[in-house]
Amino acid sequence: MKDYKAVIEYLKKMEVDPKDAMETLKKALEINPTNPRTKWKMKRFEMYLHQRIHEDKAGLLGKKTDTVRRVIAHKQFKIECDRLDRLGIMSIGKFDPELEFHKLNKLISDPRQYPYFKSKFFRYPQSDKKIPQDVIDKLR
Repeated sequence: MKDYKAVIEYLKKMEVDPKDAMETLKKALEINPTNPRTKWKMKRFEMYLHQRIHEDKAGLLGKKTDTVRRVIAHKQFKIECDRLDRLGIMSIGKFDPELEFHKLNKLISDPRQYPYFKSKFFRYPQSDKKIPQDVIDKLR
C-alpha cells in the first residue's frame, strides 16, 4: 500500500522543510555508484545472493553463515579482493578468510543494509533478468 498522503502529513506535523526531507531521503535511498566502497559492498551482496540462489535451487539452503563461508571460500571472492588491493582502491592487505567472513556476515545482517537489498540492484547470474524482491527477501 502506497500512502504518500500519510508521509506528507507526517512531514507537515513535524514541520520538516521539504528540501531537508528530500536530502534525507536521497541520502538514505540512493547508492553512490562512483564510491569504491559501495561498489565492493554491492558486489559482495551480489555474490551472496547468487550463492543463496544456487543453494536454494539445489535444495541445500541452510544457515546464512554457511553461505557466507562458501562465498568467502570461492575463488572469485579472493580475485576481487586481490584486484581491489592491487588497484589501491581498498587497503585490504593480506587476504584473511576469517576476517572477511566476519565483515560480510556482519554487513548482511545489519538492518541498516536492508535498503540495499532491492530488486533493482541485482540480476540473476549470467542474465539481465532482475531478481524479484520476494526472492531476495526469502533468501536474504
